[in-house]
Amino acid sequence: MRLFLIVIVSALLASSCTGNGTTADNKKDSAVNKGLPFPVLVNITRAKDIKVLLCQNWENKEDAQDAALSGDLAPGMPYRGFAFSRDGSMIQNPRDLVTSFGKWQLDMATKKITITYTTGGKKTYTIDYIDARKLVMENDEEKKPVEYQADGRVHKVTADDPFYAGNNQWRIKPDHAETNDEIKKRLGESLMFYSKYLNDQAIRTNSTLSVIGLPSIYLWYRRGVAVKTEKMMEDEGRWIQCFYSKEQANKAREMMEDIISRKYNWNANDSTWVKYDADMLHQIADTLAKTTMK
Repeated sequence: MRLFLIVIVSALLASSCTGNGTTADNKKDSAVNKGLPFPVLVNITRAKDIKVLLCQNWENKEDAQDAALSGDLAPGMPYRGFAFSRDGSMIQNPRDLVTSFGKWQLDMATKKITITYTTGGKKTYTIDYIDARKLVMENDEEKKPVEYQADGRVHKVTADDPFYAGNNQWRIKPDHAETNDEIKKRLGESLMFYSKYLNDQAIRTNSTLSVIGLPSIYLWYRRGVAVKTEKMMEDEGRWIQCFYSKEQANKAREMMEDIISRKYNWNANDSTWVKYDADMLHQIADTLAKTTMK
């Protein structure tokens, strides 16, 4: 199995090669790369305004517990949720295979949320209970209360939130075969999503990372990232759903293999490996944007 891996082996080594792949030349020069700033999270646990409380990433409590116990999503296992943003955009089921985008509106008098989907159609949900960490609401068609969970901390800057709809456009399957430049753009947006996601996780959880349910060709290491093989990509399946075809999904994977083997300057002083990997992905995305890919 061939893996392309970026990882610091020790403080004395600038680059290394392993038996199952090639690593980039990782020069640890904090004067060159000081890393990304941490995002600013605002604690909303004392908030009373329903709109303030609602605008965060809500995970179906039962699904989240099942996924945590299994360590991944088994075929057919749901991971439902809602990511509501202050600008009125939203993502439904951001960790599930079937992810929907749209706009939301809240009627304060009735506590009803109306979601208008970008692909057409509307649904309404009624809020039965909400605080900063717990949301109970029901689909008005099904009339079944469902509990969702969050941590009561939101991004001061909406664009820093990995689950902001604008950071997830790369996940919308195109309706036509894409050019190399379009595939490169989609790959670059995925790198920026994961850079924001890891940056978010670095401040929320410090040194733990869960990517359950998210489409990816990346393998995560402590201070390193690798690219999945084509077979691994096919077995997982979610990455392919973000592209016009399996061939185009693999083209993006091959571009990643290429770009990850370039020379980079890492920040050796990042506080955790999750933060280190977030900075790494951001720099790879910058390099990809400046590089002509075949």
